[in-house]
Amino acid sequence: MNKSSVTTIRQVLDRLARVASKSNDTIEIVYDRELARIRNLDRENILEAISEAIGDDSKRRIHAPHVYSELTDVPGIEKIFADLLDSSDANGRSAIIQTIRLHNIRSLVEVLNRHFVKESDDFCRDQLLDTLGALADESSLPIFEYLMRKTDRRDERRILLAAKNYVRPEFKDYLSNVFESDSSEKSHRIFAAWGLAKLGNCEAYEYLVMMLDDPEKTIKAEGTITYDPGQSVRAAQAISDINGWNFTWGKSSVDLIRVRLSSA
Repeated sequence: MNKSSVTTIRQVLDRLARVASKSNDTIEIVYDRELARIRNLDRENILEAISEAIGDDSKRRIHAPHVYSELTDVPGIEKIFADLLDSSDANGRSAIIQTIRLHNIRSLVEVLNRHFVKESDDFCRDQLLDTLGALADESSLPIFEYLMRKTDRRDERRILLAAKNYVRPEFKDYLSNVFESDSSEKSHRIFAAWGLAKLGNCEAYEYLVMMLDDPEKTIKAEGTITYDPGQSVRAAQAISDINGWNFTWGKSSVDLIRVRLSSA
């Protein structure tokens, strides 16, 4: 085993532990710097090196998920991630869940499915649903069907995001209820229309086209200032996705989509 790697990993873990109580800006700077050192290490026997670096130190063990998250290309990392979801604190679990999404690690979808019923931290639960919705695997569909029956408003946005990726009839009634409700948030209506349009609903598609004319605006009234971010860029993103067009986030995309629609 490369002793130099063990030393580097131990230093990284100790530095992550030392900034745990600092400001978010400080944590981000230190994490970016230290985890870059992990990415540059020799991959041979790297998992064993991490285990040796951690030893019996509880603080190093707490921060180990962030180190493992830089090693998604290493054989055997899937089992490590699965074990970490059961043994890590909320920060560690969040790092693992977000890494699974970022690197599209579909071999861990079943692990996330099983973990859903055990997750007690709200942020981790939200990240888990974001990840399952983005991966849109068939095996995760029962989770979203359960959430739709439960009708908890806090899950609405994540169900809508999943629906546009699944493009399955199981979501149709839920999407229609959100789209047709006068009480729905405008941003949620956009996502509902996105999912419905991908299922062939022409009215939903026309709504997205109409919302290209919903720019951001500042409203001044009776001594108060209200900012409305508008949904024109999101509508442009939805229309691009539906038509299989390339899309770059930004206001300029709205005019580009209008041109494409006029010439289609």
